[in-house]
Amino acid sequence: MDVTGLLDRANLLLEQGRNKDAEKQVKQVLEREPNNDHALSILARCYMNTDEIDKGIEIINKAIAIEPNESFYFYLLGFGYFQKEMYLPARDNLSKAIRLNPYNPEYFGILSFIYLNEKNYEEALQNANEGLELDPENITCLNARARALNKLKRTDEAIDTIGDSLSKDPDNEFTH
Repeated sequence: MDVTGLLDRANLLLEQGRNKDAEKQVKQVLEREPNNDHALSILARCYMNTDEIDKGIEIINKAIAIEPNESFYFYLLGFGYFQKEMYLPARDNLSKAIRLNPYNPEYFGILSFIYLNEKNYEEALQNANEGLELDPENITCLNARARALNKLKRTDEAIDTIGDSLSKDPDNEFTH
């Protein structure tokens, strides 16, 4: 199978939650092309999905060294730090992702959750709202907005937002 086919298959396996199978596919690519930044980013996601966060951070940093203008790689790095509850580097990397691509609502959603964890509810709400301006149906932003509104004692708005989130994705565990 060619590199593109292997990467497509790895992405599909990753979406299905089959991280170890995705890892095998992407490692085949990296044997042929050790500096394939896209393959490295998929491998980083595999590690982060299996709670090998430090390994994922190490791998995504390699991808960034190869392609320093790819916003998604900074998002992944920020998300890795977020998972480790290292909020300053998480914020820095998500802010860089937003500077490189200010049109991805997911970046704003995760940044909002960082501010929630830091108890900066106004900033959390602002980032969630910015993400929702880009995509009013983004579940991450809707959930972050609902939590921020709840923390700000704006209960009616929080309930409305959770209702929106549940109507968009009624099976989302986090929303429940």
